[in-house]
Amino acid sequence: MIAILGGSFDPVHNGHLSLAADAVQQVDAQQLRFVPCHVPPHKESLWATNEQRVAMLHLALGEYNGIGHAEVDTRELEKTDVSYTVETLEQLRHELGQGQPLVFILGWDSFRALPNWYRWQELLSLTNIAVAGRPGIKQDQLPAEIERLQEKMVKPDQLHYSPCGYIAALETRPVDVSSTTIRTLLKKRDSRARDLMPKSVYGYIQEHQLYL
Repeated sequence: MIAILGGSFDPVHNGHLSLAADAVQQVDAQQLRFVPCHVPPHKESLWATNEQRVAMLHLALGEYNGIGHAEVDTRELEKTDVSYTVETLEQLRHELGQGQPLVFILGWDSFRALPNWYRWQELLSLTNIAVAGRPGIKQDQLPAEIERLQEKMVKPDQLHYSPCGYIAALETRPVDVSSTTIRTLLKKRDSRARDLMPKSVYGYIQEHQLYL
């Protein structure tokens, strides 16, 4: 099983790492790939450069010991336009073969918004999906399109039996932090930001004067 966690990682923080560790353990993934996006469809721009975001991810993975075999997949950064998850998954499926179990990790808010994603109906033909909760997000009132996926629900440890097509809900530790919150704290030079990310990442941000 290969797990995939996409995002802006602008910057990477303890919430990303905690989610990754919980997902890897519960779906029994042998490998995790962090996939930083070039320009996500819902954002006009990013704060840190591609190189800086990748550098912070490498620092975080070097410091954090709870994930196991993890790597940074930079394929989306090589694009010159918007990053679409379905296209990245198509590339991975072509490279890894039809029989390789994949699981794409999503937060609950992103899962609820799937009907707004580009070619979202094709995702389950390419991967399994593991859904994590987020503090403050009520896990109810799903869109009708998502409600119809209930028949695809299985337990997390069953995902590795199939290359794609199923959904599992993860039991994740609540880490109430976001990159937006961190950027706000950093701009105010608030030292509380230090506790929300690996020390090496905070040091890199200070060294390069990011998010000020």
